[in-house]
Amino acid sequence: MLQTIPAPSGARTAAALLALLAFVAQAGGEEPAQRIALAPGVTLRAATVEEGQKILLETDRFTSQLSAFDLDSRVGRTSATRADFDKLVSAQVLPWENDELDKIRAAAAVVTDWMRQRELQPPFPREILLIQTTGKDEGNAAYCRGRAIILPQRVVRDSRPNRMNDLLAHELFHIVSANHPELQRALYAAIGFRPCPPIQLPADLAARKITNPDGPGLDYYIQLQLEQDPATEARLVKAVPLLFAKSAFDPERGGSFFDYMQFQLLVVAAGEDGVWRAGSGKTGSAPQLIEPRSAPDFFRQIGRNTSYIVHPDEVLADNFVFLLQGKKDLKSPHVVEQMEKIIKTHAPKASTQK
Repeated sequence: MLQTIPAPSGARTAAALLALLAFVAQAGGEEPAQRIALAPGVTLRAATVEEGQKILLETDRFTSQLSAFDLDSRVGRTSATRADFDKLVSAQVLPWENDELDKIRAAAAVVTDWMRQRELQPPFPREILLIQTTGKDEGNAAYCRGRAIILPQRVVRDSRPNRMNDLLAHELFHIVSANHPELQRALYAAIGFRPCPPIQLPADLAARKITNPDGPGLDYYIQLQLEQDPATEARLVKAVPLLFAKSAFDPERGGSFFDYMQFQLLVVAAGEDGVWRAGSGKTGSAPQLIEPRSAPDFFRQIGRNTSYIVHPDEVLADNFVFLLQGKKDLKSPHVVEQMEKIIKTHAPKASTQK
């Protein structure tokens, strides 16, 4: 539940106002309206432009893995550099308006109530920052970096009913997953994914890789049984979900990375040197890509509750929303049932929450 302060009345009005002003001054001038209660000991806080810029300029698992296509498609020209990317994203951060925060506050109240009804206490960080941007930084998509949720202004101002409720819940899952590796491993395992060393891609594919901020690494695989000719034994392979561009970025064509994106499962294996690579694991091995729809075993493991299947974190984030909503008409209810059990076993203790 959101915490509210009852309005003072009578002779106590002046004293209450003075106390409020003293609190604001003591907090460094920060307006209480910039903080939104989410759960006991957990708040969302609207980031200043300077705070948002600092976070977007950090070198982390996302920015350290940006490919040539990632940089070109975001900057809008070929041969773009990390410096070009930094210049672009830092210019996109916007200040928050009160009406925009009111919308976030209303959505947070809904999510808080969902968690209360399900008796869920995900291990959130004590403070989660909210950064608003023009959307030009990431194709008008919402995403997370560290302990911050980045929301394009167009998304914030989306008038569709319940849109922000679902989006906030989805992004909050990414925050929990990114900040709690042990919980992440347990949840990924529930849908068939196991950790592995980072996959080494062939140069051409590495240049066209599209990096998802909410799942930047190629370090979890799923084992699949591929159906073949009835006379042939089924083949077991290890595969990682891969987003990549159909071609190099074309400045004349323009568009965002979404306009070039395709999704496949990439067969991987460990080489004799211990390095995991595409194909057989040998250096120079030709990559083998699998269309997800041709691999029933993939859906047997991840379920069929969502079509957003480009990464285990996205599969789970959508299922987290369904879990909070108590959605009943799911094709694969076992996924949310397993999630609920795992999250409840990782509920935070007051002394360990950071």
